[in-house]
Amino acid sequence: MKKGCLIGIAILAMMLVIVAISLVVIFYAVDRRVGLSTAPDIPWTDYVPISTETAVQVKVNIPLLLRNLKPALEKVPFPKWVTLYGTASPNVTIENVLPHSIFAALNIRPDLTNGNLTVFVNERRFGKVMAEMLTYDFLSRTIPQVKWNTEGAILHQRGALTINGTLPIPQDVEPVIQEKWPAGGGAEPLSLDSNPMIAACVDNRAGQLVAIAGMMLTAQNQDFKALAESGYGAMAMGLLPEIHTIHLAASLTDADTAQINLRANTTQNGQSLFLLLSGFWPMVPQNAQTKWGLTVEGEPAWDAAQHAIVADLKITGIENLVVSRLTAALAGRE
Repeated sequence: MKKGCLIGIAILAMMLVIVAISLVVIFYAVDRRVGLSTAPDIPWTDYVPISTETAVQVKVNIPLLLRNLKPALEKVPFPKWVTLYGTASPNVTIENVLPHSIFAALNIRPDLTNGNLTVFVNERRFGKVMAEMLTYDFLSRTIPQVKWNTEGAILHQRGALTINGTLPIPQDVEPVIQEKWPAGGGAEPLSLDSNPMIAACVDNRAGQLVAIAGMMLTAQNQDFKALAESGYGAMAMGLLPEIHTIHLAASLTDADTAQINLRANTTQNGQSLFLLLSGFWPMVPQNAQTKWGLTVEGEPAWDAAQHAIVADLKITGIENLVVSRLTAALAGRE
């Protein structure tokens, strides 16, 4: 009797071992195919070099954003399948699937022919699926304004996915930059603050904002030269040389409130730009309220000692905006 029990236990143990080994094999097979395991937190600096040609840098720390957006996300009617990823809450599923961070950099070529856009995604899971989905054809259909690299997204290793493309700069940009920035740009590239949930910086020491304006207008099939020579355009072209750099830092304090710090370092004559901005500023909170239901508190100020335009802003109404937009998107509405 005892011998029979021992044999039964041994057979059961062997079956459990076989099942465990099978599950491990299946997991690793699926992991190799889709990237199911958690990828490491990889710094963007390993894959996106920054130089004096870098005009724009933007970084989004997704886990920090999600942590404060949880109360809003709990009000969104996500489909039931979102909770099937081994959890009982869509918030946990979303946090486990979305990337660690996203970083984007725009470099302006010295010959002012185009701007090179690089997007780095520090994927957490399903990086292989992302790389297979973000093909050249998909990117070209989704954002046709950018000339994407033909290989589409590249997964260099788990946790490191990059997408590259170019934006053309119209020929009329070069004469403007040569006239208004004859000395060229700064000696060192800008550094990005790593603490905020969203951090961005713009370098205009060599007229990069003019090149960016040219790229955006070209992407919208508009004539840069005609707009630059118009009344408002000529005024803007006259004031842009006063801007050296722009830094932005934004963080959520809760699901409904964001704190934004904006700083534009200028020349000693930057106060003229500040006065112009002050005149247009009332339109900013009005449009924010009308278009998105957001309340903007605070306004720009002139720091004469540092030759800078600074603004500490408080924005509320974010929770309702997130819930309404995601709910509409899930329902198939705009």
